[in-house]
Formats: sequence, C-alpha cells, structure tokens
Amino acid sequence: MNSPRFGFVACRGGLKKRSLIRGSLGLTLGGALGDMPDGVRNMIDLALRNTDRLSVLVDHILDMEKAAAGQLVLSPDLVDLGDVIRHAIESNAGLSDEMDVTFALDTVPDPVPVMVDAEKISQVLANFLSNAAKFSPTGGEVRITVGRNGAAARVSVLDDGPGVPEPFRDHIFEKFSQADTTDARDVPGSGLGLYICKAIIEQHGGSIGFENRSAGGSTFHFDLPLHEE
Repeated sequence: MNSPRFGFVACRGGLKKRSLIRGSLGLTLGGALGDMPDGVRNMIDLALRNTDRLSVLVDHILDMEKAAAGQLVLSPDLVDLGDVIRHAIESNAGLSDEMDVTFALDTVPDPVPVMVDAEKISQVLANFLSNAAKFSPTGGEVRITVGRNGAAARVSVLDDGPGVPEPFRDHIFEKFSQADTTDARDVPGSGLGLYICKAIIEQHGGSIGFENRSAGGSTFHFDLPLHEE
C-alpha cells in the first residue's frame, strides 16, 4: 500500500471523530454543561474555530489526492446556474457578516442552463467568495456577475483588494501556493483551494482564470459550457 493511499484512508477514518469533537465543543459552548467563566468559554470557542480550520484542511487534502489521481467524482444534473450562485451566496452569509463585506449579485440572465455537479460548483464559489472577502477592506463589496462568453456561461467574482502580486500570478492555481497575506485579514488558508477549484472546473469541461483590474482589486472567473437544447 503506497503512502498517498494510506493517507487517504486514514483521513477518511477521522471524519466521524472530527464530527464528534466539533459537536461536543458546540454543545458545550451552547451551554449544555451550564454556565462557564469567560476564560473557559473563550478557550472552547478557540478550539471550535481551530477544529473547523483543521476540518477544512483535511477535506482539501482529500480533494487534492482525488484531483491528482483524476478521481474527482461528479454527479452532474441540469440546473440553472443562477440558482446555484444565489444558494452559494446565501450559504456564505455568515462569512459576509464575519468579514464585514457585502456580497452583491448583479442581475442574472434567466435561465442559465448548465449540466454540472451543483455541490462542486458551490464549493468553487465558496472558495472564490472566501478569498475575495479575505482580501477586501472592511466594509467593502464583493461583486458576483454572470454572463455569456461565447458558448459558455462566465461567473466572475470581483473584489477591491490589492490584486494578485506579480511573483504569485504564474503559480496561483498550483498546489500549496499562497500569496503574501500581509494586507489581508488574519484568515489562514491551506494553499489548496484554487488548485481544487481548477480541477473541478476543468473536469466539467470549463476553464478558470483571473486578472487584476486597472482600477484596483482582482477578478476571478470560471467558464462552464452552456447546455443548449
């Protein structure tokens, strides 16, 4: 048994333990054990947040292994891309509040039919929104647009951050590649999110990219083939 496969199995075996730990911490923080001193509550809150970060890291490692082996499993269905985007924005409303940014969706042409795994596309959108919020100034706005790009639907996420640094641009979709976050919020990342996004979009037959805007900030986008009758 080679080591990557062993790591995959070991991580899978820890899923239930992670859920149990997180559930226990959440119940404790919610008062299941009664009132707690502020110091204890703060420590449990920190443990809960670190558990969430660890969970995301493990999930990213699992997805990375599957992407590298060409084993990302898709369950495509005919959906309206606008609905997928609206759902993703609603699901990440807590992030918007936490980072004090606004997620603003431009008018979406109706409908935008695509044959995709909606859960995987939502994962890509969540990563784009998280990165945009991370690099946006407090009180800033993250815009999401949808439009046609030839025979494809293009989804773009625009932020008002500092843009992608020059040394990082050629490696942005590689594994464990992270930009200098000196000007970003204190939100750690795994360096795997955009690599996984690229694998997901390309497995759907689409493409992914970015550009820095002359007015400041950056735009990340992906294209998905439109499903035409």
